[in-house]
Amino acid sequence: SILGYTPESRVALLGSARVAFQQGRFTEALARCDTSLTNAGPESGFDEQLLRGNLLLALGRFAEATNAYRSAASAKPTAPEPHWGIAQAAEAACDYATMRDALNAVSKLDFASASRAYREQRERLQQTIVATGRLIQGADPSAQGYFTMASALRDSGRWTEAMDAFAKSSELPGSPADTWFWLGAGAMADGDSERAR
Repeated sequence: SILGYTPESRVALLGSARVAFQQGRFTEALARCDTSLTNAGPESGFDEQLLRGNLLLALGRFAEATNAYRSAASAKPTAPEPHWGIAQAAEAACDYATMRDALNAVSKLDFASASRAYREQRERLQQTIVATGRLIQGADPSAQGYFTMASALRDSGRWTEAMDAFAKSSELPGSPADTWFWLGAGAMADGDSERAR
């Protein structure tokens, strides 16, 4: 152990950081997480960096959150959660190119190594894609149906398909206002400022 720091105390410290995070005590959780990370020794620090990214994102410190998520991704390259975190931080910072790239990375990873909660989230997104796909294939496709499908596709990392579905939503009456926001974000991600207007 490093100065009396054992793996058991690391687990306890990380657990207490998670509890503080769930209770909204972000600064306290971040301090505990950082202590656990500093003392992790030969361990990769994946769990600490992922939690650290989530905490920094909640605190609105998007660049630092992105760095923490990137460290987590380096520690465990097959894990999709850090890339999802990068996408969330990029969206919050209005960096749609980074968001698109992170979501594309998410779509290429194996979810077997993901947490149960993350796998369940992905399953819900896939169910939404399938269900809305059936609805919009019917005789009367709706703008809301395409929008819902586009949002699930985007969150699944299927950016190009999402932009196509947002475009189809925009062509129908009653399209949600966010449709045009995401079409503009897609244009910004592509570096097309004219189309973004």
